[in-house]
Amino acid sequence: MTELFKEDTFLTPSYNDIHNACVGIAGAMKATIGDVKNVIGVARGGLLPAVILSHTLNKPLIVVEYSSKAGKGDDKEQSNNLPILTPEQGPVLIVDDICDSGHTLNEIVYHFNKLGVSVVTAVLFYKTHENQVMIPDLYWRQIPSDAGWVTFPFEVTEPL
Repeated sequence: MTELFKEDTFLTPSYNDIHNACVGIAGAMKATIGDVKNVIGVARGGLLPAVILSHTLNKPLIVVEYSSKAGKGDDKEQSNNLPILTPEQGPVLIVDDICDSGHTLNEIVYHFNKLGVSVVTAVLFYKTHENQVMIPDLYWRQIPSDAGWVTFPFEVTEPL
C-alpha cells in the first residue's frame, strides 16, 4: 500500500484532475458501453463531474438530491426525491463523486430500473469494501476501504 492511502491522510484531487478524470470516463464509456440520453448528477458531490460529463457527452443534465440513509455520506437530510423517467429517456448515466458503501448508487439504480430505465454508473472514486452493495460501472480511481477522506476542491472545511 502506498503512503497516499494511509488512513490518516487526505486524498485531494484538483479541478484539473477531476476534469481529466471525467474526459477519461466519457471516453471509456463511449468505447465500452455506448451512448446515453441523459446525465444524472447526484447532489452535492456528483454535480461538478456530472456537469463536465454532460458537456463532454453533449447530453442533458438532470440533478437529483439523494443520499442513502444507510450509506456513509455526510448529508442525511437530502429530500431524496427522484424523477420519474420513461424507458425512452434512457439509458442514463448516474454520476457521483465517490462510491463508498454503494448504498446511494444502489438505491438510485433500483429506482430507475423499476421504471424500466437502463442505467450506467460512474464515480470519481470507488472505495472497496467487503460488504459492497454496489460496484460502479466506471470509475477514475479505486481506493482501499482504509484510504483517508477524499477532499474535493469544491468542498469547504468550515461553514461560513
